[in-house]
Order: sequence, then C-alpha cells, then structure tokens
Amino acid sequence: HIFETLSKKRKELKNYVGKSKLLVVDVWASWCGPCKKEIPHLKKVYDDYKDKGLSIVSVSIDDSDKKWKEAVDKFEMPWEQLRTSSNEEMKSFMGDYLIGGIPHMIIIDKEGIIVYAGSALRAEKGQLQNLLDEKLK
Repeated sequence: HIFETLSKKRKELKNYVGKSKLLVVDVWASWCGPCKKEIPHLKKVYDDYKDKGLSIVSVSIDDSDKKWKEAVDKFEMPWEQLRTSSNEEMKSFMGDYLIGGIPHMIIIDKEGIIVYAGSALRAEKGQLQNLLDEKLK
C-alpha cells in the first residue's frame, strides 16, 4: 500500500519495518474521538519506549488532507505521519489488514511478523505497555 507523508512523499509500511525492534502502526482519523483520546497516551509510550527499540508510525484514513494536517499539528505527534492517498487505497488497506474500525493497532517485529493486530489494545489502559514490556525485554 502506498501512503502519503505530510510532505507529499509516497511511502509504504515496508519502509519502516525492521528499523526498530517493534513498529507500532497506529491507524486513526481526525474525526475519531477514541483515536484522539489515545494520542496523549501513545506519546507517553513513545517517550518511554523509543530508546528500548520502539518506533511508531500513524496511518490516517482521513479523506480530508486539511483536517488530517490540522489534527497532526494540534496533537504534535513526534513520529512519522502517513495518510491513505485515496478512498480506494483506504478501503484496500483496511481490507488487507482486516481493520473493521478505528482506533486500530498493528505491531510488527523486526523480521516483519505481525505480533498484534486489533482494536482492543490501549495505551490509556496500560495494555500496550504490557505487550511492549514482554516483547522488548
């Protein structure tokens, strides 16, 4: 899947896999209340685990470039931001990764193996931290 960065570069998830012990792919949108509620907790997780081998990339399914960029600016997420480049790409991405709703996380290890995918894991509740503590020993 091809995504756009904030600077309109085209990237794929494979550009990020293997550069850290674990990659968290945070799937969200500017209009998603639970997604926005999770961001401050994700920022804390990022600060706490980035030196232990964690990286994060967010993939927005926003259809509005303007609203996406406004949300990214507002929440000041320090990791790479991607957006599906079209409605068709968003549907294809969500279908291929079995994403039924957002927020959704995909956690990929250094070898490219998905170790978690779903919407139940929350940094707000400490669940993400528990998994990271186990995988980043």
